[in-house]
Amino acid sequence: LQSMNSRLFTIGGLNHYKNHEVIIKALPHLDGFILDIYGEGPLEQYLRQLSINLGVSDRVNFQGYLDNDLIWFSGIYIHSSVSEGFGNAACEALGNGSKFLLSDIKVNRELFAYQSSVFFNPHDEMDLVQKIGSALCLNSEDLAFHRKNYSLSAFITKWKDLIQKEK
Repeated sequence: LQSMNSRLFTIGGLNHYKNHEVIIKALPHLDGFILDIYGEGPLEQYLRQLSINLGVSDRVNFQGYLDNDLIWFSGIYIHSSVSEGFGNAACEALGNGSKFLLSDIKVNRELFAYQSSVFFNPHDEMDLVQKIGSALCLNSEDLAFHRKNYSLSAFITKWKDLIQKEK
């Protein structure tokens, strides 16, 4: 795949569960893509060295802790976790209308089981590479559907409904 000035971004602690490694391993096959990693953690030096070893360090930006919401409009969000409790960052990305790719893990399948969701094997960087094209093809109707169902106001409404049912 080749795309000029295309941005990928991911958010989460730099640890084994968040699996940023698979995205970095995919980059050599994604000419023209830049990866922004938002997060801090014990694997930062390892991930930096991996990007150097793979010859993509000039296309990987370690942004540190995310402290604003402007990120949601910067490209394709990749949720690469191999294990997840709920997936708050994925919900925020979809709720803000970002194009996205989700690791094919149980919680993501339960939360985002819609025809327009794009899943990839989190242990296979080539599957991620192949699915980038599907994420790029998400149309405005798909993104509007996700924005409607995963926005903060949608979550508040769903929580209120659940609380009312319990009364």
